[in-house]
Amino acid sequence: MYKKAQLQVLHHSVAMLSFYCSDAVLEIAFTMCEEDCVDQIFGAIGMERSRNSRQERLLWLGKRFAHSYPHHGGSLAVIAYALHCRPIFSLQRTKFCCERALKMDLTSITGWQVLAELRVSEKSLSSVQLCVTRGQEAICHFRNAYGFSLKVAELRLQLVLANAHLASESHDESAKIFSNIAESAGKLEDAEAARVKFAAVEGLIKICLAKELFEEAECKLEELLALDANNHWALAELGWLVFQRGNIDNACTLLVEAVHGQPDIASYHYRLGLIYWKAGDIVQSHKEKAVEQFILTVKLDPSNGDAYHFLGNYYNLSARDKQRAAKCYQKCVTLNPEDSEAGESLCDILDSGGQETLEAVICHDASQKSRRAFWAWRRMGYIQVQQKKWSDAVGSLQYAIRGYPTCADLWEALGLSYQQLGMLTAAIKAYGRAIAIEGGPHVFPLIQSGNIFLLLGSYRKAIEQFQLGLEFAPQNLAAQYGLASAMLGMSKECRALGAFGWAANLTKEASEIAFASCLMFGNVAAVWKLLGDIQVDYVHCLPWEKEGESFGNESEAFSYSVCSWKQQRISKAVNAKRAYQHALHLSPWQANLYKDIAISIDLINYLHGNEMSDENSWCLAEVMALGALMLESNNAELWINMGCLSKQKAIQQHAFIRALQVNGFNALAWAHLGKLYLRECQRDLARQAFDHARSADPLLAISWAGMSVHDHCEGSKVLLEAFASCLYAVQLLPVAEFQLGLGKLAASTGQLQSSKVLAALEQAVQHSPQCPESHNLSGLVWESRRYFLHAILSYKRARYAMQHFGGQSKSLSYHDVSLNLARALCQAGKAKDAVNECENLEKAGMLGSEGLQMYAAALWQIGKDDLSLEMVNKAVTISKENIKASTIGLVCKLVYQISGQVSAMTKLLKTPRDILTDSNFSLTAFAIAILDCNGRFPMFLSENFNLFFLHERSPKLYSLLAAGKQLSESANIRSGVQNAELVLRKALHMHPQSTLIRNQLGFHLLSMRGKSSHIAVRCSCRDLDISPSVQGSTSTPAMLGAAAISCSNCGTRNFRITFSTCTNEGVDGVNVILQLQRWFHLEPWNDTAWYLLILNIFQKAREEKYPNHLCRVIKQLVSSVRWNLFFNKGGDNCPYKGFQLLLCISEIYLQSGDYSGSLKHAISASQLHVSDGMLFFAHLQLARCYASQQDLTSLHNEYKKCLQLRTDCEIGWITLGLLEARYFLQGQNNTAAINHELFLNKRDNAQNSWMALLEVVRGQGFIWHEDFQSAEEALVQACSMWPEEGCLHLIHGAICMELARQSSRSEFLYMAKRSLLKAQDIGHSALPMVSLLLAQAEASIDRKKAKWERNLRLEWSAWPADMKPAELLFQMHLLAVQSRGMSERENDRPECSKSSRSWLLLALHLNPSCSRYWEALKQVLKCM
Repeated sequence: MYKKAQLQVLHHSVAMLSFYCSDAVLEIAFTMCEEDCVDQIFGAIGMERSRNSRQERLLWLGKRFAHSYPHHGGSLAVIAYALHCRPIFSLQRTKFCCERALKMDLTSITGWQVLAELRVSEKSLSSVQLCVTRGQEAICHFRNAYGFSLKVAELRLQLVLANAHLASESHDESAKIFSNIAESAGKLEDAEAARVKFAAVEGLIKICLAKELFEEAECKLEELLALDANNHWALAELGWLVFQRGNIDNACTLLVEAVHGQPDIASYHYRLGLIYWKAGDIVQSHKEKAVEQFILTVKLDPSNGDAYHFLGNYYNLSARDKQRAAKCYQKCVTLNPEDSEAGESLCDILDSGGQETLEAVICHDASQKSRRAFWAWRRMGYIQVQQKKWSDAVGSLQYAIRGYPTCADLWEALGLSYQQLGMLTAAIKAYGRAIAIEGGPHVFPLIQSGNIFLLLGSYRKAIEQFQLGLEFAPQNLAAQYGLASAMLGMSKECRALGAFGWAANLTKEASEIAFASCLMFGNVAAVWKLLGDIQVDYVHCLPWEKEGESFGNESEAFSYSVCSWKQQRISKAVNAKRAYQHALHLSPWQANLYKDIAISIDLINYLHGNEMSDENSWCLAEVMALGALMLESNNAELWINMGCLSKQKAIQQHAFIRALQVNGFNALAWAHLGKLYLRECQRDLARQAFDHARSADPLLAISWAGMSVHDHCEGSKVLLEAFASCLYAVQLLPVAEFQLGLGKLAASTGQLQSSKVLAALEQAVQHSPQCPESHNLSGLVWESRRYFLHAILSYKRARYAMQHFGGQSKSLSYHDVSLNLARALCQAGKAKDAVNECENLEKAGMLGSEGLQMYAAALWQIGKDDLSLEMVNKAVTISKENIKASTIGLVCKLVYQISGQVSAMTKLLKTPRDILTDSNFSLTAFAIAILDCNGRFPMFLSENFNLFFLHERSPKLYSLLAAGKQLSESANIRSGVQNAELVLRKALHMHPQSTLIRNQLGFHLLSMRGKSSHIAVRCSCRDLDISPSVQGSTSTPAMLGAAAISCSNCGTRNFRITFSTCTNEGVDGVNVILQLQRWFHLEPWNDTAWYLLILNIFQKAREEKYPNHLCRVIKQLVSSVRWNLFFNKGGDNCPYKGFQLLLCISEIYLQSGDYSGSLKHAISASQLHVSDGMLFFAHLQLARCYASQQDLTSLHNEYKKCLQLRTDCEIGWITLGLLEARYFLQGQNNTAAINHELFLNKRDNAQNSWMALLEVVRGQGFIWHEDFQSAEEALVQACSMWPEEGCLHLIHGAICMELARQSSRSEFLYMAKRSLLKAQDIGHSALPMVSLLLAQAEASIDRKKAKWERNLRLEWSAWPADMKPAELLFQMHLLAVQSRGMSERENDRPECSKSSRSWLLLALHLNPSCSRYWEALKQVLKCM
């Protein structure tokens, strides 16, 4: 009956809609299409074809009534459904139609279903859920209104929701919905329900595929095919799974069936084509079948780019049809710009066809369509590099690297682009990334990196890069050329630094590499030119090597050595000329090669010593230079070269002026022009030219050297300026000509002791050993530094050079060198040899006044006193007025040495008074007068006071006067030191800038056992000027170094490590170490600098509790070589200094835990020949070593030795007393204390402070033995002896606090309070722990909270921020607890900055082993 009623309703609805417009009737008709089991009803009204299809029913109704009812929502929904059912549909158009239908009719089930499916394609899960919910509301509406079932329609909505979950990868949720749908649809006997069930099963299969559960998916597909053997989707999916398993035949069969079942689905054809393509590797005919399937695929789905990809591969690789392949690839790239294989293949085809522009356009389009089309960016970058569009290439390559970070070619291209843009650092990094990528040889980035480093002047890195490149490609010309060029550049750099030996070795190795390149690539002119440049550089940097000190005494050996050196240079110069000639034959149009040949010819002539006799004739070098100018007449460098090579002054001037016409800012042209004017004595023009050169290029050495010569010609007023200019020129370009000039200026200005002058002249000797002046000036430098043996050797070489190579000039003759040699021999103690030299000079008639003085000194040294006086008197008679004073001074010295002080004083009184104005003679006269024992010195001084003290050397006279005052009190040394100190103080007021007076006064103050060390530091000159002229212990750094170690507090500046208790301000120990390091760096041979540096570092190490790094530094400074040299020198101070160093090293080893090393050095110290007072400390150190090893027997023996030796140094007895108390060495007798007390009583000024420290030592011993009562008595005695020392009161207060704790007696608390109050009042600065102990004592006595709080706050301010102890933090916790509820104005107190719990936690962090803190923390946690 229900079916009949439905049929009648459908008949009436269709009939009414044919002639009457009714929305309700149309709504019923469309809803009837969604109803269950209505296939027979629609068939009864003429729809036999669509009996089993809901889709056909809706389309049939839509075709009949949609045009009649265009404004009805159901009609528009059916139209949207029709659009959605098309194989290719417009999403936006369908969506618009559907949304408009739902606006008209919200109860359209079809409309909500179509919109939900569209939302699924947009992957909007929330929108799908909303559409499904609205669709279910529409179904409920029709059920309630018309009694429809609509179960299948509801399942279709659930199916859409399940697909939405599947699209959002919510697999569990979608599986649950699909299972429910399949179960519900299985209960219905409708064809539409069966279709829904199949769709649900397909969804479950898709979930299995998504989860990669292929076996389960295959089983379900087989179950699906068992229900419907013609299900094309199941056949296609099963075939694909079988294909993935490798069963190509079965897969092919299944997909063929799927294609026959549904030939309009492109994906089936594509998969079948893939299978045929795979099988085509075995059977070629399958390739054609695959192509047919791909063609069908693109016909059905033109948007399938992968099919075009395979078609392109077929036409490109198999059919060899490049044109069709290019079209397929282009279509593939258009559809899928990220297909790198297709894109690369397309670009290869276009590149082979020369279609570079089209290739660039395609890459550009692909890169614009997708930012992930990295292949397009890479190809476009390569094209831009090829087109030299470097800026564009950088952007493309950078983007391509994101997709191909391990592509070495990309990094190489990027590095090349950076390099061409001048971004060298970025280029180096890019090449480095290319080199770091594993793979084949990276020759190109290595060579390019080397070229960049070569351009930047980083020759060492360039050499490394080129060497790595040659490892990959040993015969690569670019790598060989680059390596040789880098070695040449590094050689020039070493030559500029003075490392000529190293430069020669580098040049020699570079020459070998360049010669090998010439053999392999002989037709490359650049290689021959490089070889010539290397040979020329080798000529300039090859040093003359001294083959040993012995050969310097043999003239023939010296000559042979110099001639061999010259022959080597000539040979290399000839080879350079030949190399340039080879290059010229290959490239005759290059003007620079003519210039190089001209330079090499001129160099050969210079080395042979050939000079043109006729200045008007043209030499070969000038002809070659002229040939270069014929090729490039506008080249300024060639004009300069012409001017330098020409011997004609007119041509020189013309060439330099012509160079300036080409380039007016050419500094080299100006400099050579100034040099030419200077030779012509046109000084004004020369100065103007040199000024122009220096303004154009301040780093041009020749201009500074020229100015030096100009200033030297001006006279003595500007000699220092000339010396400074020449020194700067030598630093810029160390050539022999400049270095010899520097030596001459140093001799004129008194700068011979400068280390820079020494280095320059040593280099001059290496480059011009045939020049006598170089050896002579070197001898003068060594003589000024008091290295007389070196000076003698240099003077002898100068004479050998004159004998074999000539070289005498107006400024230097053979007799001048002989005179210098005689003087050096005399000063070196070789008096007989000096006498022989002087006799030879006398025979030659070349012995002047200075020679006679030297002759006299040498005769006196060998004991010929009468002849010595005769010679010196002869010198007086023939001496000129300017040197007469020095001659008379020598007479006085000889008389003093021969006849004694009385005769010398008598001779001095007879000398004319005007001679006393000479500064040198006044020093001699003053020194002799000071030593007068007959009382004539005061009268002599008063008569000639104005003559003595009115010249620049008066500070030295005061220094001598102080020394005389000290020597006059030989019976009372201390009185003599005090008198000398008074003289120096007065002298300092008159000469406050005198470093000599300041340093001498500082050492006098330091001699008072360090008590005035802080005053000595203040006396020193703060503006330290360390120079090699400063000698020995009179220098400012030496005085500061001695002051820093004379007082234990002088170096204490780091209060994080220790607290200072000294009232005087000492020197900054760190700054002193820096100054000593600088001094030692300037004078590495200076033993005093080395000695003081070690002691100051040891002082710093002691202050910082001997950290490992400082111990290592001291051990490195005391190296075996330097140590042996120090002890082999001998001297008066050597045993004392060696003794000190041995004890320091022993202490370092002792603190480091190396007891054997400490014992070894202490034993070495005890074996030195020093006084008993010093040996006391060696045995004391041995005792400490044995104590550390618990060797009590040896300790007792060393203790007895100390008592036998005794010492006058208080700290020795203090340390011995500590050992005695610690190890019960003498029971209760306190032998060390008794000996020390006896020693102090013998002294005139027995110091109560040392006696007080002895009592402290006794108290320490009692504390070790826990006898606090006796310790308290000892500290009472110490406080009475030294009441102004707050530390003693602090110790006494602490002991009293301990006694009060042990005995619970209040009188000890009162005693502690009194001592701690004294310590608090006396101290110049707040001592640590004083206020803390005082707070505890006062809290225990009267329990007054205010005093306790005040003392705790004082204690808090006494400690640095990062040194607060745990007990102080704990007390602040207690104070914070007491301060709760404090008013706002009191919140700035320190305890209010943290909570009580925070204070307690900080205390526990510093001292976690204290049980009191943990108990307090428990109480705090209970209260929280």
